[in-house]
Amino acid sequence: MLSQLSQIFGQLETLENDVKIILSETATVQTIHNPSYQSYAKKLYRLSKSFSGGAFTKEAALVTSKWMARGLDPTALTRIAALFP
Repeated sequence: MLSQLSQIFGQLETLENDVKIILSETATVQTIHNPSYQSYAKKLYRLSKSFSGGAFTKEAALVTSKWMARGLDPTALTRIAALFP
């Protein structure tokens, strides 16, 4: 159990760092929105643990459209979504 938690927290830490890098490279992203992008990435992470293949793609598209409607940068969202195979 403890090793599973350590593995999950390690994956989440890597994900957060990857998102930070993407956001720092995307000029149009305002710093105040960084928590929203982190929430988006974590939601995709949760979906990736429940769905795969076409089902994951459809669920991810729904989540992406929700965050785009909230005003987040589509380029940054696309790059974050690309972190999930």
